[in-house]
Amino acid sequence: MLIRLALSDCLAERGLRVFEASSASEAIDVLEHEPEIELVFTDIRMPGPINGIDLANWVHAHRPGLPVVLTSGDARKAELAARITPEEPFIAKPYDVETVADRILDIALNQK
Repeated sequence: MLIRLALSDCLAERGLRVFEASSASEAIDVLEHEPEIELVFTDIRMPGPINGIDLANWVHAHRPGLPVVLTSGDARKAELAARITPEEPFIAKPYDVETVADRILDIALNQK
């Protein structure tokens, strides 16, 4: 949670509007009500019955073209992430918040 807060603050400082969700179910609810969201950044492992892979699949089905960037502390998940989100990078943990914020900003700007 602390990493999420630090990354959210870092992205907001770069001028992005950030929506946070503590679970994939909450993220889906936000995505259903906020059409201006330009990118989803999610951990593969999330609390609740829906994980980050399920969230990515939901995004692809309901918001086609919306980039999903997956992260995980389990490097073995990189191959799975590459199959689910082949156009977006997988970001392995631990990561530098500033570097990830720069990558997210770059992806978001390239979508416009």
